[in-house]
Amino acid sequence: MKIKNKQKIFLSILIVVMFFVFLFIIIKNSNNKIIAEIQPSRLPEKDCEWRRFENKNINFYFLYQYCNSNSDVLYFKQDGNRIMEVLQDKNNKKDSYPVVEIFNRNPKETTSETFKKIFISKLDNYSSKHCIVVPSLISGNSEEVVRLTIKPDREYSQQLANAQKATSDVPNPPCGNYGYLPDSESYFEFHRNNPNMFIWVLYGQDQYPLFDEESFRF
Repeated sequence: MKIKNKQKIFLSILIVVMFFVFLFIIIKNSNNKIIAEIQPSRLPEKDCEWRRFENKNINFYFLYQYCNSNSDVLYFKQDGNRIMEVLQDKNNKKDSYPVVEIFNRNPKETTSETFKKIFISKLDNYSSKHCIVVPSLISGNSEEVVRLTIKPDREYSQQLANAQKATSDVPNPPCGNYGYLPDSESYFEFHRNNPNMFIWVLYGQDQYPLFDEESFRF
């Protein structure tokens, strides 16, 4: 009788172990499928090639251009929750700046609540009342992707335009460092299938950045 009970316990443990092994294989294959599906949306620049950036700990992937000319090397690396674009010259001098920042969010919060807690609440009193969340002008190619930006409302925009007439200097970002940039483009990207995180993307001034803005997966 005791032997039969031990056999039942052993079989139960074996079934549980096999279940988790099977589950791990499914998840791993699913992640590999996601990676395999990432295809560049355009050709690379001269002296560049598309490479895949991976952070498997949080299942975050995208394509970037690795460029190696006669004098400079351009590549991307992760620093904390930021993805840095790095330019290295022939003397190994490096210049870098963040182009993507990864944020966690409470899946129970609305998008509006997330923006208010993380960004709007950090602004001064006037800006917090007159900086609004609107769809980004850089729209995505997927219905699963939502791109938003923080910009001044009409009243604030008119005030900024009047102030800019008196100077040729580039003004400070009126809605914080993550909001509207007078000399560049940036936006927040949310994926409908992942309510636990979102990213901030510095698109830049050029027609296209040196990463593929259509390739983000998380």
